[in-house]
Amino acid sequence: MNEQPLSIGWARRDITPPLPVCLCGQFHVRVATKILDPLTLTAWAVSTADDALIWVSCDLVGIPDDFHDCCRERLARELPDFDPAKLIISATHTHTAPYLAPMWHEGAFPPGTLSPRAYFEQVAQAAVEAAAEAWRTRSPGRISYGHGYAVCAHQRRMTYFHDLNLPRITGEKVEANAAMYGSTDTPEFKGFEGYVDHRIDFVFTYGAAGEPTGAVAALPCPAQATEWLDEVSADFWHEVRQDLFRRFGKNFQLLPLCCAAGDLAPRQQLQKPDEERMLELSGRTNRQAIAGRITAALDEAMSWSRKEMLSSAVLDHHAAILNVARRRITPAEYREVKSGLEQMRSLPPGEGLRQESARKAKMYRAEQILNRYEEQQARPDCSIEQHVVRLGDVAFCTCPQELFLNYALRIQARSPALSTMVIQLAGRGVRPIGYLPTAEAEQGGGYSACMYCCAVGSEGGQEMVEAAVDAIGKAFGR
Repeated sequence: MNEQPLSIGWARRDITPPLPVCLCGQFHVRVATKILDPLTLTAWAVSTADDALIWVSCDLVGIPDDFHDCCRERLARELPDFDPAKLIISATHTHTAPYLAPMWHEGAFPPGTLSPRAYFEQVAQAAVEAAAEAWRTRSPGRISYGHGYAVCAHQRRMTYFHDLNLPRITGEKVEANAAMYGSTDTPEFKGFEGYVDHRIDFVFTYGAAGEPTGAVAALPCPAQATEWLDEVSADFWHEVRQDLFRRFGKNFQLLPLCCAAGDLAPRQQLQKPDEERMLELSGRTNRQAIAGRITAALDEAMSWSRKEMLSSAVLDHHAAILNVARRRITPAEYREVKSGLEQMRSLPPGEGLRQESARKAKMYRAEQILNRYEEQQARPDCSIEQHVVRLGDVAFCTCPQELFLNYALRIQARSPALSTMVIQLAGRGVRPIGYLPTAEAEQGGGYSACMYCCAVGSEGGQEMVEAAVDAIGKAFGR
């Protein structure tokens, strides 16, 4: 492929739900009766004479499989000149947005709250409208790309010298010598399991006259700085948008992308009192501090990257369905879960919404284990969607799961691109979408790495890496 003139379009929609609504992202159902800040959906369209891309980013915890199919079918009717397979939809992973599907909590939503299906329709309509508008309003534009550093995420999986010997709770988690958000003030604490990445990559867009029109911000950090709230919120991306509006005006667009960060979170896990003291004395919340770092990195990266604005570039968009190895359920695990599920079913309902919704979540997750055991007998692999996009000298690669950071490092280390952004929670996957942990994490166990949390295992993760490296290499003529 050769460099071709770029056409770029943007669009944005408010996807804040009507109240009351149940919030997704915790083991129990929370009912929001207040909007802390709005939820946003942003569409970015890029095309050349050779290829095309529409990327829709949503302030949501995740994207269910049928949402992709629904939006692609509707968009095909709206835009007959656009290949719907080239539509990518991703989530920022805020834990204070509504459900698009019942997920773990079927039957647990209180009467009078907005149903997941109703919100599904609201967001699907907004996604298709924004994608169509971004495509139709494309005009000749320019891009630049750069990166900066922003301390936002921290490793959240702790390891221990010995197994924790905790009771095995059916449908919840299985821990060996690792735990998410585990205790650190114990002699058993060994250290953190994985790496942390403070890099943030940007693609900036400009009008024909060189005026800034938007930014793609690829950050290895989920938007869950205040994940426990019972108010609707976009988390720290709201503060980032407000900062950018003040700098560039309300028409400036932001496409926030959550890079591989399944084992990361935007909260410090060591020396917490000193972190709290810093925030208190500075008069900022953790969200505001993170947003300030992101916008500072954006300002710095734009200041030097705009010296190399490109009006033409290679655009190569490869969309594929990969068959990757499942995380297999052993016969012993099957028997253990089946017995535990039978015991749970014999218990009376929990008292109150919190307890009963958590009980339903555990039962659902246990039922999924039994279903997966049956499925793996007929088919040892499962299908996930992967997009690899070359835009000039940078590359994007997607994964539907909450991808542990180490997989992104493996791809980046072998990529010929100047920068390679590995984006999680993007595209269709397999139930449970869940996590994609490393082999080391699987051995350690705990939430995010045990059998309940991942349908694709570390073997399938490496197959995904190889497919990504191969596709990126081809896009760059290797």
